[in-house]
Amino acid sequence: MKNPFKILSFLSLAALMFVSFVQLDTTENVEAVTPANDKVLFLNDSAAKITYYKPGDTALFYINDADLQTIKTGVGKWTALGTAVAHTSSYMIGSTVELASQTAALACFANSVRGGFGVAGTIETANGTCATTTGHDLAGGANSNKFAMGDGTDMDDDNTILSSYDSATPANTPFSEIPTVQVNNSTATVDNYNSNSGTFSLVNGVNASAADDVTVTFKYHLTDKYNSGTSNTSTN
Repeated sequence: MKNPFKILSFLSLAALMFVSFVQLDTTENVEAVTPANDKVLFLNDSAAKITYYKPGDTALFYINDADLQTIKTGVGKWTALGTAVAHTSSYMIGSTVELASQTAALACFANSVRGGFGVAGTIETANGTCATTTGHDLAGGANSNKFAMGDGTDMDDDNTILSSYDSATPANTPFSEIPTVQVNNSTATVDNYNSNSGTFSLVNGVNASAADDVTVTFKYHLTDKYNSGTSNTSTN
């Protein structure tokens, strides 16, 4: 008759080895990893590899695909400015606006709004009931009727830049580098730019006069999207 104690000991040892194997296997999962190009990995919020999910878990997967992110180049042009734009002012290719109901100081000015698509310039002189205030720029509507955006060749209102650059929420298509600017045929240096608002300004002393042309070339991130689907449906 076989010794049951030996059999129990053997089973206990096997179970211990199995537990050790599982523990060793899971230690690999805590290492932060990055998916190789064109690969998909299931990771947690700390970028540690996950090999399984239990019911009720939220599954996160990460795709590394060089074609998912695209940098596009757009051109914005103010043709024959209606009003001069000083270096203390800003140019805007976004379309967000700020009202006096949001910023009370704006009510002091002739245009109690700032911002808007293609706006460039300073807020007009404060009215007689308000103290002089400086630093407020992008007066409502200034030079916006002089502005067009496109790829430099196609500047019509149905071009691919207008349809892909998110002027309503510029942060969704942020600048990938500092925009480049020309005033007439001279290169102008940008001193500040803001991806969240789609604005930029020029260095001290670089002013644009009425009737000048101002051209900005900007590169922006455009993140492509894959449609989701199941094994029974097609995906992009």
